[in-house]
Amino acid sequence: MGWADAEDCMTILERMIAHIWSALSGDPLAERAVQAINAWRSEQDEDAAPVMLEELEMPFPRVNYDDAIEMIQNAGGDIEWGEDISAEMSDKIASHHPGFHFITGWPMEMKPFYIHHVPGETGSTGEQLSRGFDLNYGRDEMTSGGQREHNVDVLEQNLRNMDLYPADF
Repeated sequence: MGWADAEDCMTILERMIAHIWSALSGDPLAERAVQAINAWRSEQDEDAAPVMLEELEMPFPRVNYDDAIEMIQNAGGDIEWGEDISAEMSDKIASHHPGFHFITGWPMEMKPFYIHHVPGETGSTGEQLSRGFDLNYGRDEMTSGGQREHNVDVLEQNLRNMDLYPADF
C-alpha cells in the first residue's frame, strides 16, 4: 500500500480482525474452535485469559515501547530499555491490555533498515524510535509491521549504520 503510515497499517489490521471476529461470532464451528484454543491455552498457562468472540472495541489500545517497559518493570519484570519483550514479559502488559493491542515506537536499532523513523523522535533514553509496531492478543504477538522508509538516501544510511553494504541490496 503506497504512502501508508504506521497508523494506516494498524487501522487496516484492526478493521480486518474486527470483521473476522464479527463473522465468526455465533458460528457453531467457530465456537468449537475457540473452545479447543482455550483448552490448549489453559494447558500452557492456567492463568491465561480465555479467548472470547465478543465485539471488539476500536481502536485497539496503542502502548508505546517506553510505557510497555515501564509497565513490565513496575510489575517486577527484569528488562531494560532496548531489550526485546518476551512472551513472559508480555504477560505483564496483558494484565493491563488482555485483548488486542499494539506496541508502538520500538527502538530503531531493533528494527530492519527499511522501517521508517522520524529524526528527533526519541524514547525516554534519547534513542531513535521507529514507526514499527507489534500487534498482540494478550501475551501473544500476532504480527508485526511498520511504516516503510521510502527515501533511498535514508535506506542506504540505515544499511551503513548496521554495518551492511548498500551495494549488496
